Amino acid sequence: MALEAVRVAGGPGWSIDVSRDTLTREVKRLVWQNSSGFPISLTIRRANASRTFNAGTTSGQVNVPAGYVWDEIAAGLSVHLTYQ
Repeated sequence: MALEAVRVAGGPGWSIDVSRDTLTREVKRLVWQNSSGFPISLTIRRANASRTFNAGTTSGQVNVPAGYVWDEIAAGLSVHLTYQ
């Protein structure tokens, strides 16, 4: 299984990437860098499900449960950042 990183969003002091399987496009992990000083949470959404992860004020990564597929054409998956 080969993974590729895809930049989802970024701003002053933070960035969000997803690591996806290059063949199936299934998202395997969320990776973030947060030096903004503000705690954030990340929510990954698809049609009928969502998962929220506390990203805090540091850098890190979290494994994503099966079933979240990155579809660039239909934009069926989204990642949202919320300042806490």
